[in-house]
Amino acid sequence: MPIERTDLLELVTQQDKLANYAKDIAGRMVGRHFGIPQEMQAEFMSYLKRSLDATGQAHKVIEEMDQLLETGFKGRELNFVNQMINSLDAIEDDTDQIQIKLRKKCCLILKIATTRSMLCFFIQKLSNGLAYWPIKHNALARALNSCWRVHNFH
Repeated sequence: MPIERTDLLELVTQQDKLANYAKDIAGRMVGRHFGIPQEMQAEFMSYLKRSLDATGQAHKVIEEMDQLLETGFKGRELNFVNQMINSLDAIEDDTDQIQIKLRKKCCLILKIATTRSMLCFFIQKLSNGLAYWPIKHNALARALNSCWRVHNFH
């Protein structure tokens, strides 16, 4: 079964783009000292392992394509490859579901961090502003500053 050269080049180009995207993401994560939040690490490892399962299964399917080509796309080999493709599809569905959970958890963590950061900003501004109030309000300013230092809000 001959394949057109342009189709093969397009496939190789797409594979190269995928590898480049992975390299870019890894470079940004390392360069920015980005870490996976503790709350997400176990689930992220599950996602990573399942993604590697998908890669392994896709590799097996590609290897079996040679056998399928030899049999003329029929018989037991066709059924076997179809089962492998169905398995790959199930693995990809799993990774999609894990990814959805990870995104929700990440958004929640960011929302909490943003809320905390805004609260800290307002506490700092409020305590700075209270320093200019009459003496009777200085106790409130000192309490807010103490809260700021104890909880190390930054």
